[in-house]
Amino acid sequence: MEPSPRKKNLYAAAAAAVVVVLILSSEMASVAADTGFCKHLSGSFGGLCFNDDNCSLTCKNESKDNIGGLCLDFIPHCFCFSHCSPP
Repeated sequence: MEPSPRKKNLYAAAAAAVVVVLILSSEMASVAADTGFCKHLSGSFGGLCFNDDNCSLTCKNESKDNIGGLCLDFIPHCFCFSHCSPP
């Protein structure tokens, strides 16, 4: 039995939404790098990251150099941000 046209449209919309999320998350990471911030994977955040506030708090507790954190990537992990050292 073939899916109805309505279900096909729903699947297409879901796929498009996933693509948009992937593009936006990669753009956020590149913008952060271009603005003088460095990102690194949190060393103490456990498991998948679904809450930016928890990630940010964990990052700030990890190091006084960290200014915050965000849940990034397709499989979301906690990334911490700090000011990059000048070259």
